[in-house]
Amino acid sequence: MKRIIWVGLILVVVLLLAGCGSRKSPSHPPGYNPPNGNDPPDLPPIDPSIPGTRYLYALSRDQGQISVFKINSDGTLEQVNQVVTNDGPGCAVVHPDGNHLFVSTSGSGGDFIEIYGIDGYNLSLINANKMPAGGARQLRMVLSPDGEYLFVAHEDKNFVSIFRANPTAGTLDIVTTIGTGTQPKALAVSPQGKYLYIAKNGTNILGDDGEILVYQIAATGSVTPKGSVTIGRQPSDMVLNHAGSYLYVANYSSGSLMVFAVNSGEGTLTHKHTYTGDAGDVQSLAVAPDDHWVFAGKTAYNAYAVSGSDLSLVVGSPFYEKLEYIKCLKVDPSGRFLYAGRGESKVEAFTIGSSGKLTLAGEYEAGGQWVTIR
Repeated sequence: MKRIIWVGLILVVVLLLAGCGSRKSPSHPPGYNPPNGNDPPDLPPIDPSIPGTRYLYALSRDQGQISVFKINSDGTLEQVNQVVTNDGPGCAVVHPDGNHLFVSTSGSGGDFIEIYGIDGYNLSLINANKMPAGGARQLRMVLSPDGEYLFVAHEDKNFVSIFRANPTAGTLDIVTTIGTGTQPKALAVSPQGKYLYIAKNGTNILGDDGEILVYQIAATGSVTPKGSVTIGRQPSDMVLNHAGSYLYVANYSSGSLMVFAVNSGEGTLTHKHTYTGDAGDVQSLAVAPDDHWVFAGKTAYNAYAVSGSDLSLVVGSPFYEKLEYIKCLKVDPSGRFLYAGRGESKVEAFTIGSSGKLTLAGEYEAGGQWVTIR
């Protein structure tokens, strides 16, 4: 009897050891598409099912790829995937359902909006929608808050397209187009999805002031003009605060940052302030989720404290000066971290202090043409 018990115990131990030995942590996630056929450096396994896990997507137009990073609790990033796109990606937005990523691409093969399904760190291409006008170079796009409509700025063809989006099927159905006269440079949609704002260049790009065109959005996706306001030369970025009460626009050639109050009932804009000096040469803007801070990227970072329509420069600005321009800024939904794409070469991560001060958390070799967060 004792002999049988000992034999049974030995078998259990052997089976347990065999089971442990068969488990190997993958060096990179399944579905990874390494560029040029090269394996990436070893990366820790990430569980895509962990609730609350956030990911940052960084685009490289030159490499034609999307780098996927997991956002750690301290704001640092871990690269967990890399996906090759159809052609050079220029802009990306995450659908409000959190399960789909829209990526604009332009190149010799044409202009497309690619729609990907999101499964943790994995991206799977559902469909590539060819744009109606070749060479339109769609570098900016934005989704309505409910995700039903996608607004796309075709800079080189001087118009904005409005599509009805079906992310599950991967389709985009054209609703209408808006002729902008000259290049549309930035887009914003009000938090309630009622108004569309288009920042555009003047007729003489270097010599004439630009405009913001205001449109009311109907339930069908059609739009009605609501007027326009004059801004500076060569608008580079535009963003609404999360309450929808103020709109900020950076004018590159004019070297200015402008603040407009938004009429919540009509969507119209009233100019409040124009900041110059330190506010010049800005390429990108972002607003903290609580609307207490505005961040502006040029070759360094400016942080502004918000008081109503007033902006005051945070002590220590500008932060982290370098040669390359900061192309895109995004604040994590927690409001604790700022992420930036710097040119084609780097993604930078910062913690946001209680005073608005930025502290570098890490920098990463990846495409920085555009960044967005899920």
